[in-house]
Amino acid sequence: MKYIIIFINALAIAIYHFLFGDPVSIAAQIPDNIQSGTSFTVSVTVNKPQVTGFAKLQLEIPPGYVATEIESKGGSFTASGTVVKVIWTSVPSDDQLTLLINIAVPASAVAGKQLKGKFSYITNNAKQEATFDPLPINISGSSGDAAASTQASADSINNSTTATIQPTTQSDASTQTITEPVATNNQGTTDNQQSFSKPNEPDATVSVSRKITGSGTPDNFQVDVIIKKENIKGFAKLSEKIPVGYKAEQTNIAGASFSFENGEAKFIWTSIPSSEEITISYNLSPDASGSIQKPAYIDGSKFSYIETDQTKKILLEKQEITDGESGAAVATNTPLANTNTQPDNTTANTSTTVTQPDNTAIATTTAVAPKNGNIHYSVQIGAFQKSVNANYLKRKYSIIEAVRTEMHDGYTKCILGRYNEYKAARDSRETTKNKGVGDAFVTAYNSGKRITVQEALMVSNQKWYK
Repeated sequence: MKYIIIFINALAIAIYHFLFGDPVSIAAQIPDNIQSGTSFTVSVTVNKPQVTGFAKLQLEIPPGYVATEIESKGGSFTASGTVVKVIWTSVPSDDQLTLLINIAVPASAVAGKQLKGKFSYITNNAKQEATFDPLPINISGSSGDAAASTQASADSINNSTTATIQPTTQSDASTQTITEPVATNNQGTTDNQQSFSKPNEPDATVSVSRKITGSGTPDNFQVDVIIKKENIKGFAKLSEKIPVGYKAEQTNIAGASFSFENGEAKFIWTSIPSSEEITISYNLSPDASGSIQKPAYIDGSKFSYIETDQTKKILLEKQEITDGESGAAVATNTPLANTNTQPDNTTANTSTTVTQPDNTAIATTTAVAPKNGNIHYSVQIGAFQKSVNANYLKRKYSIIEAVRTEMHDGYTKCILGRYNEYKAARDSRETTKNKGVGDAFVTAYNSGKRITVQEALMVSNQKWYK
């Protein structure tokens, strides 16, 4: 009887897996003991039978730890702060994937930290997630929750030093007391001692233009989209809204994944080619419906990409598709007035129409990404594991500007000033250092989110000053 029950259970499990597939799961392995100041390998195994299309692995590592790619199974690897991502626009068909990631541990690492992770995917047009239980990171020789005397972070470039001020037992009549700012021994340097020399003149301009030409057959066109991307890397997507009655077929996709569905042509790169300029091409022709309505336009198109860990979008102008009287292609658009002055946070769009030698007009719409973004600079004067009264620092060091606090990477950080120009922040840093805060350094923000100074200089198109 026992064997009959076992057989029935096994049969039921087999039937369930046959009908519904194996459940998606994720597991991670790390060493039992890890030495501070060294590195270790995370092995992540994803069981994903029948999962196809878009997928993402995301890990959360402790502040100050640094992740680098070993094996990503064709995915696009990024690591920013405490978040590590591997993204696939089309995940490999293997039922099981094993990814390897190297994690560098700061010398100041303490116990009590965890590694967390999840695998996200799409099933029946719905987002699903599989997670693993947080893994404790056991640091050999750690003192548990004792205050760290150093902090490796991405406040500046290459895990630069923070100006860490430790609480002491001294007293102040009205506020918590602290010691003098002390220099730390973190890897890297403050922003006035960068590990990079003076950067080249930053130029983050990205432009996209579209050209439509005819094939000689009525309602048949070739569309070329030229993307001048300069140093943009990683994930990117171009989407073109195709008018009713037309279908799009790929001809040159520059390594992208192409799809045409519901009137939208999409070109997706997990890692866009490294060349500064790429061209993708596709053909437009009547679909089976025969329902072309004129005038017909390519409208609602956009190019999206990742820069400084933020998604940026460039919208292309609406562009009309028409047949010339002799069958030659004439592509026109709705021009925008050109202006030399653009608001800091807007996208500049220009349109030109060029007459070719064969008298075919080619209308080109160019959208230029904003250079400045929403960038500002401040000066950090201290970091604490516990809350601190910022007014005490202001009085102690005779600081004129308001001193504010913010939480970042698990620390309370004291910040002063808000400057649109890096040079102004640099000058404030030097003034603050002369008042006794020797490790003060410049911080940078984009729309309120911390980024590195170098990234901010690139986005805002400003010069670096020593």
